[in-house]
Amino acid sequence: MSNTTPFSEPESSISQDIPYEEPTAKVAFEPLPKWDQAKETWQWVWDLHWAGFGSLFALIALYALWSLINLAKRKHRRKPLLAMAISSLLFLFGSSRAAFFFINPYESKECFLPTSCPVILTRTLFGIALPCITASFFLVHLAFLQLSKLTLYPEKLQSVKFVSCVITFHFTLVLITEIVISLSADWRSFSIVCETFFMLLSLILSASFIYSGRIILNSVHERSEEHTSE
Repeated sequence: MSNTTPFSEPESSISQDIPYEEPTAKVAFEPLPKWDQAKETWQWVWDLHWAGFGSLFALIALYALWSLINLAKRKHRRKPLLAMAISSLLFLFGSSRAAFFFINPYESKECFLPTSCPVILTRTLFGIALPCITASFFLVHLAFLQLSKLTLYPEKLQSVKFVSCVITFHFTLVLITEIVISLSADWRSFSIVCETFFMLLSLILSASFIYSGRIILNSVHERSEEHTSE
């Protein structure tokens, strides 16, 4: 029988062999794998992963840049500003994610900069992609409503000014969150606020697309029935 009491900890040779490591601020916020062991396990798949995804995001950025240049070259009195804004956001999305993979993928020990890879740079490049996605879908939805010439929401909510304010707030929130958390992990609650805002915004945007699409499809169906009855 072991000589222990309910108020005493049992002896363990395993716990004595493993040294205790005080968690740092970086580990407390976002635990990272043991890269040496991980790369031995993944081998060539790791290089294929970061290089492959980085190349795909770079292609997205190049396509968005090509689309933006073509839109800017159009000889019209009124430039397609919404389309140009969407292409710009997609270019920022693709280029930031490509830079994330090609500079310091997942904050690993591989740094492809000549000096060093600061954590604040890596996390900002990764986090800035989320507001790019939501902003692009916001503008697509706005362009969709403008082309259909329907007023499905209050004018203030369906205006470029309101959408621009929401997009600007989201970008500002993400940048502040990534910078603050990179400097001090004690403020990691900022990340919860930022991710909650992103999820709520995505749910609202999804519901808006479903509602607008259903209204427009119903109106098209009614018009087609009127033409067939005539």
